[in-house]
Amino acid sequence: MAKKLNIGLFGFGCVGQGLGGMLLRVSYGLLSMAALISVSVGFMNLLPIPILDGGQILIMLAESIKGGSLATRTRVWLFYSGLAAILLLFSIVTFNDLTSLVKRIFHL
Repeated sequence: MAKKLNIGLFGFGCVGQGLGGMLLRVSYGLLSMAALISVSVGFMNLLPIPILDGGQILIMLAESIKGGSLATRTRVWLFYSGLAAILLLFSIVTFNDLTSLVKRIFHL
């Protein structure tokens, strides 16, 4: 019996088949990452922070319990406090990301 010589040469068909398999793996990972981000954004949007949708639901619930709309000054105060909470959250997350990046770069 003759021994098969395998020297690693591939034609267009084999390259296309390999690229197709790689594209399927990459697209599955990309779609799962997009789904994870979408669920995370949806969850964050439902938090009871006044400027987000969850906060709007909470304000409408408070107005229905009260039997009338909240005062304009109260609504403005709620929106500003919600904005401050979101800015604080983003600042903390950005600080954590930057410190982990610096630790990775400089091996601290």
